[in-house]
Amino acid sequence: MNISKMSRELNKDPKTVRKYLSGRLPKETRERKKHLDLFRDDINQVLFAKKRSFDYIVHLYNYLKREHEITRSRTTLNRYI
Repeated sequence: MNISKMSRELNKDPKTVRKYLSGRLPKETRERKKHLDLFRDDINQVLFAKKRSFDYIVHLYNYLKREHEITRSRTTLNRYI
């Protein structure tokens, strides 16, 4: 069995092909739930309303923190949006 040839065909490193042949398969990634998914409808409703009452994400964050008692940081909300 020519590992170099197989690695070129699969476009993988030869070490990776050896690992696969020895039986070690790559780990499967799990689907993670995001904390802010619980508030997705509220966030969308506020962001896409015709009369926007929040001009900045800071105001939206303060609203969610006050009304829904979220425990995540503002940076997390920025990345989520």
